[in-house]
Amino acid sequence: MTVVSEPFVYGAIATFKSFLHHHPDFSDPIVVLWSPLNASLSPRAKEMMVREIPIIEFKQVNDWHYEPIFDFAENVVNTPRRLRAAFYILEAFRSDYDHIVTLDSDMLVLGRLDPLFECEAPFAAVRAWDYDRDKPLSYFNTGTMVIRRDQPASLTFENILNAIAPVSQVDDSHGKADQAVLNVALRDVPLHYLSPRFNFSKRALDTESPNPIEQLREQDARILHYLGEKPWNPKIKKREISYNEIEKIWWSEVFRLFDRDTLAELQNYYLNAAYVAKQIAMQPEFQAKLTIARQRQMESEFVDAIWENSL
Repeated sequence: MTVVSEPFVYGAIATFKSFLHHHPDFSDPIVVLWSPLNASLSPRAKEMMVREIPIIEFKQVNDWHYEPIFDFAENVVNTPRRLRAAFYILEAFRSDYDHIVTLDSDMLVLGRLDPLFECEAPFAAVRAWDYDRDKPLSYFNTGTMVIRRDQPASLTFENILNAIAPVSQVDDSHGKADQAVLNVALRDVPLHYLSPRFNFSKRALDTESPNPIEQLREQDARILHYLGEKPWNPKIKKREISYNEIEKIWWSEVFRLFDRDTLAELQNYYLNAAYVAKQIAMQPEFQAKLTIARQRQMESEFVDAIWENSL
């Protein structure tokens, strides 16, 4: 289960396809949460996602249920209104499914996730980490969560609303946005912490290393989480440029898992054809073809040249 809005369609498809690559026999629904108010998805985006991931099920969130959550987040936690979509992942606590695994839509699955599907704890997540100080934080990260609705101590959406209702002040020890809500709501609940390899942040990697893949192998990372600016977007913050080698892992997987028509449609869909084409061109197996490709004037011809001369 994950939340997907228009800017995250590219990332969500990559998350799902990388997951299914390592779990080819998986047949349960992949539930995509959306809302026309805060996490909109156009018919075109939905069609593209279903074409690539046939087992997707779209669930429209009823924003009325989230008014107390939004009020708490914006007036107590000081969460910007633009982050309302993040709270829709709490729909997992209203779900009819007994065993739910939630993933953020900016993740890349690098291996098997069997321990998540075998976990029997009512709730499990990875502890948050301060990468600048290299120490654990007092709250969990909500990027990967396991929720068991079939356990005696299972948590409900109503439990969360009741837990945050009397709270009028929250400090930074509970995280931000949906993390703050859940960490406050579950502050008195015994937690099961998952191994960090199931929510391995790009911030944990050495950006000066010439071989980040080897770092991931050494840590047995199963899920790489692209926190901050996303691989499919041009960089704004100078700090994010240092993650170029790590983002190449994402692009390499996208190029390997996506077919030509999907990649071409996505680059047009995001109106960012030049950036996507550049990333494709950076793949080692295509660099020898760039001299001819760079002479093309149209962005669509640029991408076609790479493909036609390389397949």
